Amino acid sequence: MTNFWSLFVAHWELSLISWLFGNFTASGVFLWFYPNRKEWRAERQEKAEKNLEAEVLKMLGDGRIWKAANIAGTLGRDRETTRTCLEDLVMRGRLQKGGGTFDDAAPDYWSLE
Repeated sequence: MTNFWSLFVAHWELSLISWLFGNFTASGVFLWFYPNRKEWRAERQEKAEKNLEAEVLKMLGDGRIWKAANIAGTLGRDRETTRTCLEDLVMRGRLQKGGGTFDDAAPDYWSLE
């Protein structure tokens, strides 16, 4: 048994101590910045929304007119999230929303920039 412990200490002691220190330090820093997970989720959600807005504006920057379903399909996002993002951008005056046609009643969107 003494031989086992001497081998363990010789080969794994530094790795084990480094691993323990890293895990406890990382979790402590995370808890220091985010005391609860609700704040962390809210910040991640806000970053995701800004990322989606940037993708939508980049896509609509070419001057073409797009439908919400086409935008969602091209970006690989779900339709409801994309539609909410588009409505927010219209409310802030960065996009224009037009009415649909008789064949397709979904509204059209185009960039004002």
